[in-house]
Amino acid sequence: MKKFIALLTLMFSLQAQAALLTVKLDRDQFTAGDEVIADIWISDLTTPLAGFDLSLWFDDSLFSFNQLVFGNKLSIKEVSIQDQSVVGNVLNFSETSFDFYYDLAEQQGSAFVLARITFDAIKGGMFDLKLDHVLLVDADGFEFDANLIKVVDAQGNVVPAPATALLLLPALLFLGRRRQLAAR
Repeated sequence: MKKFIALLTLMFSLQAQAALLTVKLDRDQFTAGDEVIADIWISDLTTPLAGFDLSLWFDDSLFSFNQLVFGNKLSIKEVSIQDQSVVGNVLNFSETSFDFYYDLAEQQGSAFVLARITFDAIKGGMFDLKLDHVLLVDADGFEFDANLIKVVDAQGNVVPAPATALLLLPALLFLGRRRQLAAR
């Protein structure tokens, strides 16, 4: 019996859970006043995901948090527990599923969206959206090994609207001058 328990313990301790978390933007350049959409994708799963707790860092001088919509792959037959909070420039969001292993495995596949986050661009500048705190739990209740989770953050640029108009001014002046010369 002791050998069986030791073998069972060894089997669960060697369970390798890998995952890739990616912050994907709908585009990489924005104008002040634009809506910025960031999808948090999870892929390369070797076991179904039953819960997560993530913190997304953003520059609150460039962005204003608008809304978060959770994906639908953790609420299949049972209602999941979802939570979100914004403190300063950190958005923390989590979801826990109560669905069975096989229901989660059937619906999730190997890649899906955990959440869609919408920001409003305030002013111009380079930005990063970084996943800072990452906790993933599989459908058996085991925490994913943090060393096996890879995170790909998003980077982009917010172009201020007045600066964009000023960039067009020389071209407009050139076209106006060309018209005047053609009219003579």
